[in-house]
Amino acid sequence: MTKPHQASRDLSAARRTGTSSRLASFVALVAVAGVTLLGVQQPSNPPAPSYGPGPTASHGYGPNPSGVPTQSSKPTPTLTPVGSSSTAATASDSASVNPTNTLPVPPTTSGATAASTSAAPTPVASTAAGTIATTATGATAAYPTIVPTTTETAAASTTAASTAVNTSRAKVVTNSHRVNGCLDDGCIDDGCLDDGCLDDGCLDDDGCLDDGGCLDDDGCLDDATSTTATTNVPAPTNALFKVGYDDRAFTINGKRKLLIVGAIHYPRSTPEMWPELMRRSKEAGINTIETYVFWDLHEPERGQYDFSTDRANLPLFLKLAHEAGLFVSLRVGPYACAEWNYGGLPIWLRDDPNSKFRTWDPAYMDAMESFVRKAVAVVEPFLPRNGGPIIAMQIENEYGNIIHWNDWHNREYLKWSINLAKSIDAGVPWFMCQQDGTKELIVGCNGFYCNNWIWCNHKNKNDPNTPAMFTELWSGWFQNFGDPRPFWPAEDVAYSAARFYVRSGAYVSYYMWHGGTNFGRTAGNRITTTYNYDAPITEYGFRHATKYAHLAQMHQVLGKYADVIVDNDINGPPGNGDYETHTYGNTSTPNSIVFLSNNNKLDDHDMEFDGTWVKVPHRSVTFLVRDTADGNKWKAVFNTATIQKTTNSDLS
Repeated sequence: MTKPHQASRDLSAARRTGTSSRLASFVALVAVAGVTLLGVQQPSNPPAPSYGPGPTASHGYGPNPSGVPTQSSKPTPTLTPVGSSSTAATASDSASVNPTNTLPVPPTTSGATAASTSAAPTPVASTAAGTIATTATGATAAYPTIVPTTTETAAASTTAASTAVNTSRAKVVTNSHRVNGCLDDGCIDDGCLDDGCLDDGCLDDDGCLDDGGCLDDDGCLDDATSTTATTNVPAPTNALFKVGYDDRAFTINGKRKLLIVGAIHYPRSTPEMWPELMRRSKEAGINTIETYVFWDLHEPERGQYDFSTDRANLPLFLKLAHEAGLFVSLRVGPYACAEWNYGGLPIWLRDDPNSKFRTWDPAYMDAMESFVRKAVAVVEPFLPRNGGPIIAMQIENEYGNIIHWNDWHNREYLKWSINLAKSIDAGVPWFMCQQDGTKELIVGCNGFYCNNWIWCNHKNKNDPNTPAMFTELWSGWFQNFGDPRPFWPAEDVAYSAARFYVRSGAYVSYYMWHGGTNFGRTAGNRITTTYNYDAPITEYGFRHATKYAHLAQMHQVLGKYADVIVDNDINGPPGNGDYETHTYGNTSTPNSIVFLSNNNKLDDHDMEFDGTWVKVPHRSVTFLVRDTADGNKWKAVFNTATIQKTTNSDLS
């Protein structure tokens, strides 16, 4: 069996030569699959994934919570362990996607009664289509099943003219990519690997499978052609849905959605890796994938487009996200930055003596408009009006960081960019980032922390009727040649994300969730070939043991109480005090969640809510919910600074 470090060398050799050969990519994938095979039970015939909408509904804010939250230094703290009393994490490639404890289940909005178990309440994570059931033992099933939250389900009927919107919550199974073949969710099964090698000869001398196999268009092994040769990707066929927004959150068919977003740049990994990256993202509670669209990759020569070859196969990437049950936030740009060569602007544009980048310049604007319209046309099958996963698009990128407001050319270019986006009927909201003061589009914030931005900038400078977006929560940092590898602890990443959600944010994107590789000469000046970024999923697709598991555990809680959070207004001080208590929902019922924030940089603090005392570590947030299995007592189920122990039995 190929060892992971050997696979790393193979893929490294490929990327140094500027290629991502099928052989190197496949060997790396086999290494990933070799790890994934341990202890995973794959279903023999998983149903095809569905991407149905949730029901339409009106959303007024919930009732005012009872009780007045207070803080005190009373020395009688109690903190219920989130999973294990140990705070150490094993140094493993993979990590638990669920904590060992079980969490209280908030009541469903339809009044459906949760199924009882003999062991403990079954965790249930809210989604647009229903609730994801996990096992009572804390282990996540290979294919989480979305259980209906109403007593009825309805299938969307398709006619030649249109597809009806499903107004009930449908029972679906997500993340299935292949059955009875070779790759199944990124793992090898049923006839491919035999003691670590392919039956009957493994790879032949041309780097492909014997008998001309290689990889088919879904990244799996069969007798077809390679993924890299895919030119026509079937369009999604699921029910249509409508995307909107209000001052609190994005909406899917009128229902607010808490978006937990992971940035994965498709050109920074091989197509063979994409299905597994999607699966691992979904397992960790990510519900949306965010990516740039890279202009120089797709238009290497003026007017010559490539959206189908190898890592440029954006339609395939969108298709796989769709099949995994993930939304997509598409950052069209077309300027990306992203530590990419010229920020993604094509070289031929640089060589045009009449073109000036990112300013009021007819030559540049003509080229930009042509590409933006082309990119939107390419992804048309994946827009929500066609049942696709795209729910938002971005125009330009971080222009507010360089704009000179006293320069007419800059101001007019910004207005033109906004009007360009508004003129394109994509059926999804358009947004910008780092562009405070823009009221025509949604505006997002990039940084290590953005919770103060919500109330200091967004609510005052931008359109108050738009949701607060954390478009880039930096999970680490890029590396320059000659510099040490950057590192950012999982505890602080979780703290930053939690604080944004706590203070009424409803969209957090981890940049990066998977960093990947700068193949060929795509890296920017002095940027290393590796773009690992200290991300929760490493360059080669492995789980960052601590960071991945810790964030997955937080997402589990947020997922369960997502509706409670987004359907209620913030209750508590939006200010910058050291100790803050925020509540969502009616705290006299289990349909509520409380966040205790200790923002002091040095000292832990004993905090009290409704008679329950908890020691909250410095610079952390503790999540309190009512434990229906213990007389509705308040229970601390997660703390951003407490890393729980993971064991081999937790790995999947």
